[in-house]
Order: sequence, then structure tokens, then C-alpha cells
Amino acid sequence: MHNFRKHLTLVNYTAVYFCSKAGSDSNPGTSPDAPKASVSQVIFTATNAGHTGLVAIIIGEGVYEESINVSQPSLSVTYNIIAEGKVVFKASGSNQFIMTRRPFNFLGNFEFRNYQIMRVTDNSSGSSFNCNGAKLRNCTLGAGNYAYTFTNCVLEGVVSSVVAPKMFGCKVFNSQITGISPSAAQLDHTYNNDFDEESVFTIRSTDNTTNHNFNNLRGKIRVQVYNTAGYEGNPYITYNSLQELWAGNPTSNPPKPAYPGHFPNSFSANPEYNSKELGDYTVKASSPNLRTGATTYSNGNIGNVELGIGTYIDSSINGRANIDPDNPNAFFSPELQIIGDAVSVPLNQTLGYIEEDWLQVNGGALGEIEGVDLFHNLEFNTSYVGPNIANMNVPDYYNGQPHDGANLSVTRNPNRLSFQMMWSSQVNKPGNGAEAYAGADNGGLLAPATWGVFYYFDKPLVDLAGVCSGMPGFDAAANNARAVTARWIKRRYWLRNDYTS
Repeated sequence: MHNFRKHLTLVNYTAVYFCSKAGSDSNPGTSPDAPKASVSQVIFTATNAGHTGLVAIIIGEGVYEESINVSQPSLSVTYNIIAEGKVVFKASGSNQFIMTRRPFNFLGNFEFRNYQIMRVTDNSSGSSFNCNGAKLRNCTLGAGNYAYTFTNCVLEGVVSSVVAPKMFGCKVFNSQITGISPSAAQLDHTYNNDFDEESVFTIRSTDNTTNHNFNNLRGKIRVQVYNTAGYEGNPYITYNSLQELWAGNPTSNPPKPAYPGHFPNSFSANPEYNSKELGDYTVKASSPNLRTGATTYSNGNIGNVELGIGTYIDSSINGRANIDPDNPNAFFSPELQIIGDAVSVPLNQTLGYIEEDWLQVNGGALGEIEGVDLFHNLEFNTSYVGPNIANMNVPDYYNGQPHDGANLSVTRNPNRLSFQMMWSSQVNKPGNGAEAYAGADNGGLLAPATWGVFYYFDKPLVDLAGVCSGMPGFDAAANNARAVTARWIKRRYWLRNDYTS
């Protein structure tokens, strides 16, 4: 049976439903011990139960290969569909993914793969497919009523049919999107999206000029030109760039007219993704996508991007191995076992570490670090040693000294998350790759290019003996503890399991 975790934190839901690869469609699906087996059945059950308000549908990790066609009769309910681990909805043959009426919010690590028709539609009022970062890969977005919306999705190899969906805050890679608006009065059709160099965006020459606004367009744009006979039989004119669309090209064959009024507040520039090839779509602080979108859509950032520090994988940890045959750029150390979005570490072993890129702090000014927040979404299974089993205490480890929660009087609180850090006071970003630690002066508090250990949410300190505040023996006396002062920090996390049985 699937071991659901996230249901423990669900609150304020009218109802909660469960689906698992280990379930059965004969189950009611209303408890983690009796989940449905197919996504179509659990959604059908939830959407036909007469609920109002907010309903949660939790999908256990795994690949679900099926058609999903759901019509929701009620206009007074919203569905949060939550991934427990990585969840892949996969089509074979002519499978379709169709949802009708009301918002469906997908929360977590979702991927939709190979659906020939994928549509969220409504004949009356705004249906929406709120992806929250979910990936649509090699799918076809089918035609539907113009009220339906795709929000905050990652599109790879996607093709949209004749009438485009409304798209807000999407990241679009190697896709062909039709932006033809079904209504000239519809003024908000494609906003705050990021289109890469391999994508093609299609519009009509008579589209309202504000239909497609606040986009980063680096690919080609196709325009179907209207004449007195309408659009029928008219060829498309392909523009190689947004700049060519605005300026036109009278010397091309055929000549390309200029459309300077289309795509207002849009531009074409490198979005500066940190590690797109590793599935990290956060951007650098200098990204042109930050704070340049319409604030009424997504987070005001084009592509709904977020500022991040990047993903850094040390390839020296016993090489790399591919984990996804459909995504050759996804790698992990071969000793790691990936279970959905979890990492399973064998008993009493250290498998290496995850190391981040350098992060600029204090706006680049030299200053004290007041605290480091945990930016990651980490979950831990319950520890079975010590008095805090109900509180899911987190075993901690440093330099051969495990703390399993059995003794709460130890200097290092076993229920605290610690991390390793080195830092730099230099103005320019320190090195990477083979020179990753160049410039890590550690402010003179530690030897250069060495790691200190600190607690999250606490001010990082180093005592006169060079012992950091997350290490055993740290002297917390005010006259001995010195603050970390830096312009750049670099963090690392060991992947270790201290249990032996």
C-alpha cells in the first residue's frame, strides 16, 4: 500500500481523496488506506460527490497511463490535485486529457506526457489549468472555448491547435503555439510567457494588439495576413524575430510588412535560467524576466520565474547516470535511489553531497549574515530513536558524531537542520567547477576554502577557536562568538543515513 505523507498536513479542505498505484478502483478513495487506482476514477468520484469549497485529490507517485475526461457539474468548488512524489500522466495512442469547468490546481511534481488532445474547457465561465510549474511534454493543446486558461506551466515539444488557449506565466520550449484570439474583444490572451529560440508563435494580423502582452519572445513569429477575402487560403508570413516583426522586411521575398503595435511591453532577451538543463528554472538576479511582466498575472515575472541560486552537481561523485529516458539532461549519482522526488540513502552510508552554486547576499555589500532560510522543499521520515517520534525529529550528523534524538541536552539540538557553508568577502563571484572554492576566504574566521557547519534560521557564528555554531563544542559566549560577514555564500548538504538497522 502506498504510504501517503502529505495528507497529514492538509487543512481547510471540504474533502480529501486518494489515488495510488497500489490502490484499487473498488476502493472509495476517501482515505489513505483505501485509495483509488486510476486518476480518472478518483477525479470522477470527487467531482460527482456534490462538494463545495476546496477539495484535495492526492495522487501517489508513479506513472499513470490512461485517458482522463472529467466534466465537473458544480460551479462552487475548486480542486487541488497534489502530487505525492513525482507523478506522470502518460498517454498511449489516442488517450486524451480533458477537464471541463472550474479551476483545477496541480500542486507538486507533475508531468503530462504524449497526450494528443489536452484541454480544459468551459462553455460558460473561466476554467483554468493552474500548473504551478507542472510540465507538459509532447502534448497537443486541443481547441476549446476561449475561457479556458493554462497558467504557470512548463511546455516542451507542445503544439496548440487552431484556437489558442489563454496562457499566463508559462515557460515554452521547442513548441508551436497558436495565439489566434477567437474574440477581438478579448484583451488578455497571452501574457507573461517566456518563449525560447526553438518555439514558433502564430497570430493573425487583425488580432487586437494587446492580446499578446508582456512576453519574452526569442523564437519565430508567424502572421496570417487578412485581406478582403478574409483568411481562407492566405499563407503565413514567418518573422525570424520580434524585432523583424516590428520593423518589417520590404526586401524579403515575399516582402514582410511591419507590425510595430503588436506585442507591446514585450522583448527578446536571454532569460538567464540558472540550470535549465537540470530542470532548474530559477533565474539569476540580472534576468530581464524579473519584475517586467504584468503584475495582474502570475507573480509579475515573465515565465513566472523566481530568483534562485542555481543547481550544482559535483560530477566527481562516482560519475553520473541517466534517470529519465525521455530527458537525457536529468542526471544523478548512480548510488542514489530516486523514489519520486525523494532520495533513499542505504543504512549507515554516506553517498556524497549536494552542493549549491555561489549565492550573492546583502545585495553585494559586505555585511553580517543574520540568518539563512531553508529554500528547499524537504521531507523526512519519522526517526525511531529518541523521545520525539511524534514530532518527526531529524537525525543530525557531523564529523563522526551522530545525534539521533535520544539526548536533548547535547549541545547540538538533534531536531535542527544544519548545513555546511563557506563564504567570501570579495566583490566578484568566486570560482566554479575545478575552481569552485577559489575566493572562499571565509572572512578570516576559518581557513580558506573550508566548510563550516551552521543551523538554519539562526545567525551563523564562529567562536575564537574556529568552531562554528552548528558544530559540537561551540562557545556561545557573546565575547567569543563572531558573526559571519560576507558578500557571497556557498552551501552544501551531506547525503547520509546514520541508522544501522
